[in-house]
Amino acid sequence: MAHRAPFARSPVVLVANAAGTWLSQALASVLKPRGYRVQFVSSGREVLERAPAVRPDIVVLDADLPDLDGVSV
Repeated sequence: MAHRAPFARSPVVLVANAAGTWLSQALASVLKPRGYRVQFVSSGREVLERAPAVRPDIVVLDADLPDLDGVSV
């Protein structure tokens, strides 16, 4: 197994999911024990507003967000 250099900070995952919390909670239950910080939003506009401050390492987008679809974000 390859050794990974430690992050200076915990990697951040920003999850945009409008369909409900079960998917968000499932992702968090897998990612948090592995050292990721997980933050949730429920709209495309929230992604665009919060991403500059949160500086996520990855964004997981629902394709059917209520205001902007995942592709548009």
